[in-house]
Amino acid sequence: MFDAVSNQSLATQLLAPVVGEIFDPMFAADDTPCRLVDPEVFFAEQPADVEYAKSLCRDCPVQDACLAGALQRHEPWGVWGGQLLVQGEVVARKRPRGRPRKHPLPEQTEVAPSVVRRWALEPQHKDRRVAVGAQQGPGRGSEDRPERAA
Repeated sequence: MFDAVSNQSLATQLLAPVVGEIFDPMFAADDTPCRLVDPEVFFAEQPADVEYAKSLCRDCPVQDACLAGALQRHEPWGVWGGQLLVQGEVVARKRPRGRPRKHPLPEQTEVAPSVVRRWALEPQHKDRRVAVGAQQGPGRGSEDRPERAA
């Protein structure tokens, strides 16, 4: 949302005075990440954008003071001091939008080549032998192959 008069985003209007009050003037220099990028980055909706905002804070000289100040003020949301705050509490990562899964997905495991070969040789899987044909050893499944003309 932009202010028509000053053409600044609402986040910029709200965050700039807070940053100036929180930090010692020495640390509120223009080279801190929160001063160099659009402040809306620190209030992103997408998990990837939140991780980007957190990465901007990694080398910031006021990272610890920023987080402490945000926790003291009970900031409701946003990335402060390299941490994501949701409802005033530090959260490890932002959950994507939408309803979470009721049951977690099962872990994917690799199938042993011997099982793949055995599966391909079973009569009910005859049509799928082409897909795993490269894994069959020489002479296996040859009864289904047409004779070559000499």
